Amino acid sequence: MTNDKFVSKSLKLLYLKRITQSYKANFLFTIRFLNLLTALSANLIILF
Repeated sequence: MTNDKFVSKSLKLLYLKRITQSYKANFLFTIRFLNLLTALSANLIILF
């Protein structure tokens, strides 16, 4: 019984870690994408 509780707790922690890692990755990707968009728009403004 206690072993099952421990396993479920560790699984929950692993799951939370996985979620936070994916969230961080998505956040970084979004920042890069926004930087790319701003750079492109700046270039377009310069061109036209």
